Amino acid sequence: MKTTLRQQTLLRLATFALATAPGWASAGLNPISYGFKAGITSTGTNQAGTSSGLGYMAGIGLDIGAGPLGVMADIYYAKRKISDVDGDLSLTQIFVPVQARYSLIPMLQVTGGGYYASGIGDVTFSDASNSVSQSYADAGLRRTDYGLTAGLGFSLPIGVGSLVLEARYNWGLADISGIEGTTINTRSVDFVAGILY
Repeated sequence: MKTTLRQQTLLRLATFALATAPGWASAGLNPISYGFKAGITSTGTNQAGTSSGLGYMAGIGLDIGAGPLGVMADIYYAKRKISDVDGDLSLTQIFVPVQARYSLIPMLQVTGGGYYASGIGDVTFSDASNSVSQSYADAGLRRTDYGLTAGLGFSLPIGVGSLVLEARYNWGLADISGIEGTTINTRSVDFVAGILY
């Protein structure tokens, strides 16, 4: 039976994953880990004249894996800020990234996947003199955002769990503009730390 290059590549990857799995298990990576994560986020858009504003996020994380391969799913309460010459626009979201992860070495991971975000509450615009809150529709924005995400992670075993540090880039695919003829896509960088058990 003749095997294709694709089948040979998959077989080699599976063999590598199985052969190296004991090393990852001894490094403290559990098949199922969960815990708390929090961090900062820098959010901008594809629009000229806007710049990234600094916000924060906090939530819970789940990691399911076998050896070097796994899936990470988190859910965050995120406060994002986008700046332009007129002031700052603050968005509150429930942010859910789901990523595949591969551990290059027992403590270093590369990740990639997608995210979904849903706006909650109102949008707040603030400048040097005042602050105004309005609904997403009145602000000319849609509540829903989704896109691609990729990053690097570091996991250090500590006692009964692991300290995790992550950096990821989020590339928004959804048009969050509610104004016809205008397209707004988000771009953000997240830096997150947490404890998984």
